[in-house]
Amino acid sequence: MKARIYNINKRLHHCTCLLSRHFSDAVEFIGLIHHGK
Repeated sequence: MKARIYNINKRLHHCTCLLSRHFSDAVEFIGLIHHGK
């Protein structure tokens, strides 16, 4: 049971890392568009 929870947490952590990276990329991209206009 503990191992399963650990795996789920690891997967969630991986997802949040990916999401935050995509989010920061999107923010930078939007900033570039706004500066371009």
